[in-house]
Amino acid sequence: MLTLKSFARSFYKTLTVSKTAGLLLCAVLVGACGSGDYADAGRYGNYLERLANQLGDLPKGDEPALQSYPTQRELTLAIERQVIDVTQFARLHACDLGDLVGERNSPLGRVAGPVALLVQDQRWLRLGPGCVGQGQDWLVEVLAAKESSLPKRFWNAVLAGDEFNRVMSTAQPLGRSDGEEPLEQQSPARALRDLLDDHQALAALTLNESLLNDRLKALAQGESIGGMRQRWRALRLNLRRAAGGLNRESERLCRNNTPTPKAKILRQVFDTQYVNDLQPQFAAHYGADQATVQALRQLQERLAAVAPETFAQWYAVTLDPENPEAEWQRTQAALRDHALAWQRLWTHCGMPLSPLAPGAAAAQD
Repeated sequence: MLTLKSFARSFYKTLTVSKTAGLLLCAVLVGACGSGDYADAGRYGNYLERLANQLGDLPKGDEPALQSYPTQRELTLAIERQVIDVTQFARLHACDLGDLVGERNSPLGRVAGPVALLVQDQRWLRLGPGCVGQGQDWLVEVLAAKESSLPKRFWNAVLAGDEFNRVMSTAQPLGRSDGEEPLEQQSPARALRDLLDDHQALAALTLNESLLNDRLKALAQGESIGGMRQRWRALRLNLRRAAGGLNRESERLCRNNTPTPKAKILRQVFDTQYVNDLQPQFAAHYGADQATVQALRQLQERLAAVAPETFAQWYAVTLDPENPEAEWQRTQAALRDHALAWQRLWTHCGMPLSPLAPGAAAAQD
């Protein structure tokens, strides 16, 4: 049975690593170094069309529809509100908590968003111990309840918030590819890592409300994770079609280790469209996509104790890097299978994996 490790070993033994070989090895070992950007459907369609000219009709693809991010109603966690009587409220003015309670019960406070509610509870926990020290022991139970609900407050402000719902939506256009910013800046990974820092700051009761709002705004304005998932789906669907056609016709394209004219034409397609065109797109996106998946994984792990079941189920089948059936893992598998299909063909044909020599006559299709 051919494994990735044995394939890489034999690859190094039999081939001089050239630009083409290096790119193909990268594709096999690390999932093609990229997830691809297929907003340019014409270019990607041309690749499949040229393959079909030599291979015949490509197998029909079968890729399930993307599972939508749960609704905000499904994700928002219920938090029990602490109630104090008039006498207790009056006593709080002696230790700086009275103004905070009044703010929470004002007309604006009653419609405060999840970020504001999170920061208010943090202020409670920062000011509360001083009040307890002044003899208001009844506050111990209130503060304990607010402390235990703080992770839920953070969840509601972030993963159940408007910005997260927007960046996760698959109704958004495909991920940005306009080149205005480096991909690592467009990627949601940076904003997600910043949110991890905010979660750490919350543990120390030093969360900055303005900074958190800026992080969420940056997340919403960057590349859509929903759009990223659309790219992956297109990649899985189309590269599997290509790999299926190559595997099906491999035996007929070469006889006695000798390529047929069709195989020589396919070599041109491989060098000009896969190696020089599609593969650089894969490489350009892989690092940013991988960083996004890992940053979201860390955030999910931090909040797993409070995450609602509807989120856990969604995450398991979409972005969990530990689940081989999740979208990211299946995307990498499709990239590896596609690269291996080309490798099997060239091995069967006895054709070296090196770029076409400058000026060499190229077969025409």
